[in-house]
Amino acid sequence: RHTAQSHRGAMAIDVATRAKEARIAYNVRHAIQKVRVCSPETLDELQSALMAELEKQEPELGSLLEQVRKEVDKGLELAQKRVELIENERKKEEKKLQRPKELIKEMTDMMATFQQKVDDFKESASLDDSKSYAAGRVKEVEEQTASFETEMLEFTKKLKEFAQGKSMEIQNSQLPLDVKRGWLETVQKVSKISKEAQVCIDAARAKVV
Repeated sequence: RHTAQSHRGAMAIDVATRAKEARIAYNVRHAIQKVRVCSPETLDELQSALMAELEKQEPELGSLLEQVRKEVDKGLELAQKRVELIENERKKEEKKLQRPKELIKEMTDMMATFQQKVDDFKESASLDDSKSYAAGRVKEVEEQTASFETEMLEFTKKLKEFAQGKSMEIQNSQLPLDVKRGWLETVQKVSKISKEAQVCIDAARAKVV
């Protein structure tokens, strides 16, 4: 009878110990789950947290220590593979967006160059001054205006052809909406700057008497 009681007592202690170890292991396993769904930005932080939790709980893991260590190693391995996969996907996405971004930049640069010409014409034609041109400046301004108008028409034609020729690349359904929107906004700016140029031309001619 004494032996049976001792046996039951030992079993109770064993069950309690295992239950305690399982509770301790849960803390580490919870940290493993977090690191397994990490991003490249959070890997280092979650990995450090996991190792700190393992170090903290190791003395209390008892019979589960080796098993939990293996789970930690496996979790870190999966986390690393996940990060590599995410980074590869990001590189593919960036490569896909590279061409559209180049086209938008090319058009933006062309517009910036022409915008400078518009600003230069405003200054040279004295458009901030509402007075008519002096007789001695009329011929000069007429020539400047004609030259600028030619540039404006060439610019509009070039940008229109550029936009039409590249639109199929931009309208690819796989591109993010913000990229498509950026392209459309850039195209709209072409129309805006062309109108601004025409307003300047009309204003210069209106000052010729």
